[in-house]
Amino acid sequence: MRGNRVDLNYLGMCYFALGRFADAERVQREANQAHPDHPDAGIWFNVGEDCTGQKKWPEAEQAYREAVKLAPSADKFAPTVARFHNSLGLALFRQSKFADAEAAFRRALTLDPTAPAHAANLDAALAAQSKPNDR
Repeated sequence: MRGNRVDLNYLGMCYFALGRFADAERVQREANQAHPDHPDAGIWFNVGEDCTGQKKWPEAEQAYREAVKLAPSADKFAPTVARFHNSLGLALFRQSKFADAEAAFRRALTLDPTAPAHAANLDAALAAQSKPNDR
């Protein structure tokens, strides 16, 4: 399928909503390939979500890392970027990479300290490492 990035991303989100994660991943990867010189953080995040839906943890980790790398730095985007870090942490946690997950959850919590999910995930990463809760 050939199309523009926006259309492919929306099609991927539709597939995701239907639980067709492999189809969602395929078209959202194609969406990013439509403009290889200008990759999109949000679409990479969606690819991570698609991979998570398939329990493809290493692929999810890679996609979330791309989203984090490409994420805007403006304060107004902090909650969105925090979500990118939190999702990266979850992919790392699922692979038993607890120290890396801890770092991702700490970054998420720094960007959005009001999100209870980020705090709960950090607590889980600390517990998995038998570390005391230092927050």
